[in-house]
Amino acid sequence: MTSTDRARSYLAKARARLKALAVLRDHDAHSDVVREAQELVELALKGMLRAVGVEPPKVHDVGSLLVEHATLFAPDVRQAYDDAAWVVGLATRIIDRPTA
Repeated sequence: MTSTDRARSYLAKARARLKALAVLRDHDAHSDVVREAQELVELALKGMLRAVGVEPPKVHDVGSLLVEHATLFAPDVRQAYDDAAWVVGLATRIIDRPTA
């Protein structure tokens, strides 16, 4: 199987999970939506890495690899990562803020 084939396989899995997310969302299974969304993003990111010839490691978070190989992607890919990092930063400030 080539890197392109594997990238397409990851994308197919991510698309299937996106359909499953709608079902989970419609059944108010919010924690399952979050868990599957994380898996979906991981698969999509690993597929993107494979598409540009970067072998993703056997870890869940490949965000640092996207940053490391940013020049291999269009600017909107970097923007997506920056937006996701912004959300994590926002969540961190809200969740970790001192209580009064």
